[in-house]
Amino acid sequence: MKALLIRETDPRPLALVRIVVGLSGIALAVFVERRALNRLSSEDVLHLPAASWLPALTPTLVDVLLVLWIAFAIALTIGLYARIAAAGVAIVAAAAMTLDLQAFSNHVTLLVALSALLALGNPSAAWSIDARRKGGEMRIPYWPVFLIKVQISTVYAYAALSKINDSFLSAEVLASRWEPGLGGLTDTLQPVLIAIAIATVLAEGFLAVGLWNERLRRVALPLGLGLHVVIPATLGAPLIPFSTLMLGAYVLFPDWRHGSQCVVWDSGSPGIASFVRAFRRLDWFGVHEFEPSALAQPEPPIRLNGPDRSAEGYDAVRIMLERSPVTFLVAPVLGSPLAAPLGKRAYQRLIRNGRCGAAPAPT
Repeated sequence: MKALLIRETDPRPLALVRIVVGLSGIALAVFVERRALNRLSSEDVLHLPAASWLPALTPTLVDVLLVLWIAFAIALTIGLYARIAAAGVAIVAAAAMTLDLQAFSNHVTLLVALSALLALGNPSAAWSIDARRKGGEMRIPYWPVFLIKVQISTVYAYAALSKINDSFLSAEVLASRWEPGLGGLTDTLQPVLIAIAIATVLAEGFLAVGLWNERLRRVALPLGLGLHVVIPATLGAPLIPFSTLMLGAYVLFPDWRHGSQCVVWDSGSPGIASFVRAFRRLDWFGVHEFEPSALAQPEPPIRLNGPDRSAEGYDAVRIMLERSPVTFLVAPVLGSPLAAPLGKRAYQRLIRNGRCGAAPAPT
């Protein structure tokens, strides 16, 4: 426990989570909760406050809540008094659900939890107005990051366990939700729906633990991406912010050690020079150090040396993409039996112009 409390980490992954949470908070307020709260503020709707002494939702109160919600979320996104802004988002969103229990939703609850955990940490140590005003920090405490990771795993574990019941595993829940789109095919597709229900429980249970292990993570990342693309696509657009919040926190799980990967690349290959120039823009966390070299044929024009593994050629490119926060969710797929042959062909096209004269090192 002491090691967890004194451990430090790079502030940039948490800064990226801060931005995702802020933008998701804005989207939830504008496109989802505004409509729900306005409906609940109507005199024709039965009000269900969490306590009898709480004020009833009125159009004026809803406007105040939404203005504060959006203002705090914007401040969180740009990193202006980020801790206060994160606490503000958590308090206002929680208040909206407390003032009327009918406003409760899983995505707002997740927003409250992540915002509150951000308020405990130092989310504006990088990529923020706070960092520009006060100066950024090279390292921040790890324990708030750890708590966010635990929160994400808890969501998956609870989701999997709550679905282990006859209603869900018999595909009754899926059939009721998809019946309008399936028409009269619900009974015919019953075995398929049951298989999907079981696969969903297994996937969520796997994600609860798989994100923590480096080997399992190579499966968990694209699996989670696929799951959170399918969920809003099949159950409705309002779930997009929920999926965004979950996927946004994935960036906290990989090891983004600064300068831990040394990339030796052939400065005489125009194709590799172009790739390295583009990849430097994707290396947001500074994981890679690039070393141009006039490599002699038949040596592969790009090599990767890291503390845990080394690779060359296409495999080096694939691992580099796994170490970029822009591509890390899909990069593990590039090593699959189906994608690898296509990727290697694309890599060969990249270097096809060969070493025809030295290209300047990318800046």
